[in-house]
Amino acid sequence: MTLDHLSGVRHRSHLHLASEAGLTEAFQGLTGEVGVSVDEMATRIANSMEGNATSWVLSTAAALYWRVRGNAEEAVNCLRHSLYYAPRDMKVDKWHMGFIVHNI
Repeated sequence: MTLDHLSGVRHRSHLHLASEAGLTEAFQGLTGEVGVSVDEMATRIANSMEGNATSWVLSTAAALYWRVRGNAEEAVNCLRHSLYYAPRDMKVDKWHMGFIVHNI
């Protein structure tokens, strides 16, 4: 499932998303460590994905990073990846996708 039938997903390269600075703290808190920068978190996620390319959890975290940075296209790409590999009963990725596609 990638939700490509939705117009916002199909035309993701045309989406514009303001940086969601309010998500920064949530993103940084994913590790449970204090003082980890957004860039350090992004590096950790990218490195982890190299060894686990099918992880829907990591690609969901990557989508959160792209939302913090304000890049809708990359966020949607990561969420499409998450939806493809996530268990079918997971609703979190669908919620993220819906927020991006419908609130831009």
